Order: sequence, then C-alpha cells, then structure tokens
Amino acid sequence: MSKIYSLLILLTFTLAFTSCGKDEDEGGSQQEAVNSFDNNEVNHATENAYLVFSSVLQYDIETMADVLKYRDRVSLYFTNGTIALNDDDNITFSTDTKQVAHHHIRDINDGTVQSTIEDVAFGIGDFVLSPSTYAVINGNVVEEFQKDGVGYGELNGFYLTLTDKDTASLKVSDFSIDYDNMVGTITCTYEITPGIDGAVQGSFTGSFKVLLR
Repeated sequence: MSKIYSLLILLTFTLAFTSCGKDEDEGGSQQEAVNSFDNNEVNHATENAYLVFSSVLQYDIETMADVLKYRDRVSLYFTNGTIALNDDDNITFSTDTKQVAHHHIRDINDGTVQSTIEDVAFGIGDFVLSPSTYAVINGNVVEEFQKDGVGYGELNGFYLTLTDKDTASLKVSDFSIDYDNMVGTITCTYEITPGIDGAVQGSFTGSFKVLLR
C-alpha cells in the first residue's frame, strides 16, 4: 500500500509540474502574439520597435550660426526585421523584413522645433496619426549595403496607405526612455484604417531602439 501511495504522490507531482510548464509556454506564446498586427484576418509578427527623431539645422539669430534643432514629431516603427540609417540618413530595412507598421506623429507639442530630443516629449497618451502613417505586408528588400553583417535596403511590398478619408490612431499606455543609451520600452495599441485594403489593428509591448536622423 505504501508503494502505491508513493507512486500516486509522484504521479501527482509530475502532472502538476508538467501543467505549470505548459502554462508558462502558452503564456510566452501569448506574449509574443501581442507584438503583431492583423489585416484581413491574417496576423503579422512585429518583434522589433524603433522610435525615430528628426533633426534640422536652423539659423540662430543670437549666435548667427546654424544650430541643430529637432522637429516636433516622431516616427514609430514595428517590424519583424531591423532598421538602419543609410549614408543619407534615410530609413532602410533588413533583407528579412516582411511586414512593418509605421506611425507618424506630428505636432506633439505646438509644432515648433525643439532644442533637444527630450523637449519633443513623446510619451503616454492618445495620438491621431498623420497621413504619412502606413503598414506594409509581403515585404521584399534588395540589399544596398551592410551594417554589422546584415544587409539593408529599400522596402518594397504591399503598402496599406491612408487617404484623406482614412484615419489612424495610437494609444500609448506605458512608456519610458533612456536618452543616454538611446533605448526605451513601450506598451501600446494602434489602428490604421485604409478604406480599400482592410483595417490594421495591432499592439506592442516591449523594448525599442532610438534612431536620430
């Protein structure tokens, strides 16, 4: 009897351990699915995120010289690939890029240029996105240059773009940024509604890299 009782205890422990491991695996799968967008009932994974600031030279009357300023806007990219700036400071995509959700947020403050990227002050909030917002599926990239052993180039594919009648929105519920190391974290949901190509609905929770053009 004692042997049977011991076997029952061992079997119960084994089943409980297996069940816990399964729950953790399923939880991981659910977390990964968060970083994606849906279009016409097809899910597109976007594991990586980039926040891009844009700089501009502006003449300063006091110093009588051109001073580097920062536009009151940002671009936020979610993609399965990676992003790098080419020699002309243009955005390029790695050759494995298949899908991208690009969010363009203008006039975060009052539309004027800012002295530092910290002054741009993008963060938690609800944002109406500019017509420059788009999503891309079925992407294809022809290599133009390499960086750190990865090929990058211009992204071709099926672009889901906005017209004057379409809308796009972004809701950021959690945000932090380390300007010294040019990284951060974000939790957000978004929707892009091009009228003829089906709505894009997505979300992202995780880290992002900061790029400065």
